[in-house]
Amino acid sequence: MVGFSRLVGKDEETTLATLKVHRQAIDKLIAGYDGRIFGSAGDSVIAEFASAIGAVRCAIDIQLAIDRLNSDLPGPGRMRFRIGVNLGDVVVDGDNLMGDGVNVAARLEGLALPGGICVSDAIQMQVRDRLAADFVDLGEQRLKNIARPVRAFRVPVTSEEPTSSPFRGLDSFDFEHADLFFGRSRAIAICTERLEQLAVAGKCFLLIYGMSGSGKSSLVRAGLIPAVTQRGAVPGILLWRRCVMRPSEGPDAITSLSAALLRRSLARTCRKRDGDRVGGDVSEQSRSGAGFCPLGARLDPLQWRPR
Repeated sequence: MVGFSRLVGKDEETTLATLKVHRQAIDKLIAGYDGRIFGSAGDSVIAEFASAIGAVRCAIDIQLAIDRLNSDLPGPGRMRFRIGVNLGDVVVDGDNLMGDGVNVAARLEGLALPGGICVSDAIQMQVRDRLAADFVDLGEQRLKNIARPVRAFRVPVTSEEPTSSPFRGLDSFDFEHADLFFGRSRAIAICTERLEQLAVAGKCFLLIYGMSGSGKSSLVRAGLIPAVTQRGAVPGILLWRRCVMRPSEGPDAITSLSAALLRRSLARTCRKRDGDRVGGDVSEQSRSGAGFCPLGARLDPLQWRPR
């Protein structure tokens, strides 16, 4: 699945519920083509088929079914899957499927577009004259941990996510651009290390500041937040909530932060009261640290309204 960690970081409950519906559709189609499901990591599936044509037809039907399910979801909540298909020897060990044939399929999956399918030349040779589908030659690919190059083919389907230019120009990167963001690994590592140190001490407040245009927003939104909000990324922090706020939006910075967090996700955990009163209560608890998980915050831009 494409961007699973990012979707979970935004809304874990909704993401897992949506994934369950998608998995039911996927599992049903695999069974319909006499496939057998082996190890599943939640957001991924490994399946074995008796025939190459059955595997490719199932892959196409899965992508079209997921596309139909996505049509009922808002854009940011839509799920896309990549599928890789290979023909080769495998070893069955209980509920596990292993071998070079599986490894190649996993690497081909990484070459597919979101919502797309990528197959090996061995598959293409078996089905090209028996299936009404196009095969776009991607040439020989050197796949990670695979000794020999593998010639890969893309199977165009309407579910493929349209490609666009990755160049943002002078625009900042946002959360959804995490897959395109690069070049700030050292800065992300320094921030992550600092957060780990703070988490051990029971605090997790990180202030990032710099001159306008220095890339603070891109670093945090597309680099740091996607990195640290993955499960287990920072020891001591099990739950993350993110929001964008400005200190000048309220009477003081803590109240502004509390209100932004409430708007984002914490409102459902509080009793319904007057909005200002709730913000004030959370402000006091935020100052004291009572009953709240460690907090990571970014102030950008740093604007303070004098009183």
